[in-house]
Amino acid sequence: ELGGERIDVVRFNDDIKEYIKAALSPAEISEIKLNKENKRAEVIVADDQLSLAIGKHGQNVRLASKLIGWELDIRTKAQAAAEAEEKKKAEEEKVKLETAKAEEEVKAAAKEATKEKRKTKEKKGKAKEKAASMDELPGVGEKTLALLKKSGFKSVEDLAEAKIEEITKIKGIGEAKAEKIKEAARKALK
Repeated sequence: ELGGERIDVVRFNDDIKEYIKAALSPAEISEIKLNKENKRAEVIVADDQLSLAIGKHGQNVRLASKLIGWELDIRTKAQAAAEAEEKKKAEEEKVKLETAKAEEEVKAAAKEATKEKRKTKEKKGKAKEKAASMDELPGVGEKTLALLKKSGFKSVEDLAEAKIEEITKIKGIGEAKAEKIKEAARKALK
């Protein structure tokens, strides 16, 4: 005692956990969780030790906090367990929401991919329709069409990709006519 006041002597310790235990004695500490970045410590005590660790009007924890230079949060094991359970539930809920969101994104992407495939098929179908209608090429009569088909040209696409020399090999089609046919085929595909 000093001047009628009780004084506790707390030895300094480089190990912050031991220092906290000494500063809060005689309360028995069960566990200490440190957050070194924020200089905070969560101190877990048994239910019957809570009032001893906190002190009258929070005096013990305030003095220990000033002495150590860290903010101290005193909790019982039950409070810590309840808080941990709450955090766990919140984390599980967050994971569920993220999973649901990811599933929605996958569904949307799949739907978009399906839509794109459908569009591509439609375009190919239209191209085939155009390619199948060689008889509608301007400047190509029935006789020329029959000659082209007989020579192996099955579509407008075949004609557009063919070389002029291939078309002129057909009896009855000259270079000028071959160029007109090829140009008409190119325009039909556009």
